[in-house]
Amino acid sequence: MEQAYDIISQISIVMQPFLTDDFFLFYFMNQNEIFRESLDYSDLEQYIGVYSLEGRHYHGEIELPHQFKGVLNNQLMIIRDDDPDHFIIGLYEIELN
Repeated sequence: MEQAYDIISQISIVMQPFLTDDFFLFYFMNQNEIFRESLDYSDLEQYIGVYSLEGRHYHGEIELPHQFKGVLNNQLMIIRDDDPDHFIIGLYEIELN
C-alpha cells in the first residue's frame, strides 16, 4: 500500500487551463512530502506552464509564491495575504526569459 501512496504522491495535479490574449496557461500543483504530511493545500508546489498562442511555443514554468486565483488581462492573480483583515490579491506580469 505504501508503494502505491508513493506513486500517487508524486503526481502533478492539473487544475485548469487559462487562455489570455497572448498565452495558453496550465495551472498545476505538485504534491510534495510537506503536503503529504500536513494535507494543507497551501503546502503544495504551484506552477503555471506557459505556451504562446502564436506558434504554440512552450516557454516553461513559473513557480508561484502564493495561492493562484486566476488571470486578468495577461496578469496572474495571486493571493498575497489571506488574512481576512488584510486580504490582498496581487497582480503579476507573465515574464518570460
